[in-house]
Amino acid sequence: MMSSKIPKQCPICGAVAAQERSSPRVVRVGTEEYRIEDDLAMHCGACGELYYTPGQARASSRKLTALKAIRKDRLRPEQIKSIRGAAGLSQRRLEELLGVGPKTFTRWESGDTLPNAATDRLLRLLYLVPQWVEIAGEPFERLGYLRQRPTETSSRDYLVAGVSPVNPTPVQNKDTRSSPSLAIGV
Repeated sequence: MMSSKIPKQCPICGAVAAQERSSPRVVRVGTEEYRIEDDLAMHCGACGELYYTPGQARASSRKLTALKAIRKDRLRPEQIKSIRGAAGLSQRRLEELLGVGPKTFTRWESGDTLPNAATDRLLRLLYLVPQWVEIAGEPFERLGYLRQRPTETSSRDYLVAGVSPVNPTPVQNKDTRSSPSLAIGV
């Protein structure tokens, strides 16, 4: 990190008067606003320009991603890493199972980006039902066989399958917006 005491050359006016400054900043993303506290940026004392160094821009972006995760009730980077670790999967293997691109888990676990809502829910299911990993990569034709094989059935199995133990027809989920709360290692 740059020292705030040593002036740097401003890329706009060329004066050697830019210093690192911390201040709150409001960022608008679509229709939503996020307030980033202690946002570090360079400020030129000569022309008044504010700009970011690459390191400052990345730190600010990660702070914004963390604020989005909180507001949208998404998994935080440390939770995603914990879920993946508990499942005993490498980033690459879980990327293959979820059908996401290479280095996606690196970006999620570092806080550079957030998984979309559907992937966030799948990760929560992986946390709640680790056996999902055993069938996630299976061809669709094989899933019918796995569904029909005899097992000891508990009420949790019915809940996971979306059927009632009394009436084995699919149960309509009344509120699809809710998701289980998840506190891993916090």
